[in-house]
Amino acid sequence: LASLTKIIFTTTAMMSAVETQNVSLRDSVTDLLPWWPHKRVLVRELLSHSGGLPWWAPFYKSLRRVKGLENKREKLRQM
Repeated sequence: LASLTKIIFTTTAMMSAVETQNVSLRDSVTDLLPWWPHKRVLVRELLSHSGGLPWWAPFYKSLRRVKGLENKREKLRQM
């Protein structure tokens, strides 16, 4: 259920933002997330799973050693 919730929420929220013209599917992800490391990836590519990003990474291995929620978020941004 959690994996499905992520998809349903993200798609609905992004399409709502597109409908109100707050976001364009042609926008770079870095327009929304300046820290995003992949400068050429577009919003539509992420939503259609064609952004060229790896489908899985074992983030949990690095994160389990990090204490505190904000420190974990920063570590994820770095990864």
